[in-house]
Amino acid sequence: MRMLVDLGEDAKSPMASLARASYGEYIRKIPDYVRETFAFNQLLGYWKVVYHTEPSAKEIIGLIASEFNTGDFKMYFRIALDSLLPAMKDDDGRQDKMVEDIIKTERHPFNQLVEIISYARLGFHFEYATQLVGSTLMRNTDYGLIRSGRGRWPSAQPRFAMGSRLLETLVLLALLDGEPGSYHTRPCTIDYLVDWLAERYGIYINPLQAGATSGDAYPACRANLETLKGRLRSIGYYADLSDASNAQTINPRYRID
Repeated sequence: MRMLVDLGEDAKSPMASLARASYGEYIRKIPDYVRETFAFNQLLGYWKVVYHTEPSAKEIIGLIASEFNTGDFKMYFRIALDSLLPAMKDDDGRQDKMVEDIIKTERHPFNQLVEIISYARLGFHFEYATQLVGSTLMRNTDYGLIRSGRGRWPSAQPRFAMGSRLLETLVLLALLDGEPGSYHTRPCTIDYLVDWLAERYGIYINPLQAGATSGDAYPACRANLETLKGRLRSIGYYADLSDASNAQTINPRYRID
């Protein structure tokens, strides 16, 4: 997972647009995740009925290759599908048109069952998962990783953006070295911090490092890195010693020896 994170305040900047697109890409993956979870849970139920053991995730996924076309597999999911279909009818006993289309399009009862469950439940789980992402990443707080505005303007839509307290916390962690019980602080360079955030947390400050190829990627990269330096300077972690990147050092405010 790559989160392209804006460090600035301008919601209309090129970097903000890239961070907004990164957030949108992340959210658009939720339906596939939910659908695959439905499929996994159906396979898990089948395993427990047939094998009466607690399987590994690898064993569950392996059912698709080993038993998908067997008669017992098809029969199990045909029975499960038959028990679900009455619940999908309206008050007049007519079957939902989308359900009928799924049954016509998908030939295998397992696929039919997963698609019908997804049709019935995906909207609820997508909304819940989106809210969960917002609350977990502490949207619009100093400790957060998501920022959004009010209204329906494009610039008000959510984007990955780092709160000041979160930035300071991550910098403190980046300046630690050693093993449990013997940690100590040491300086690091801007380049080290940028690489460390990307490798450890999937937080990308540099759009080029995240694979962005649009015309705005290079100026957005420069602007985001300059904003990072400014924010670090304002909280006492950073001082320019020269223009050389290996001399642009972040120093601990609190030393641990």
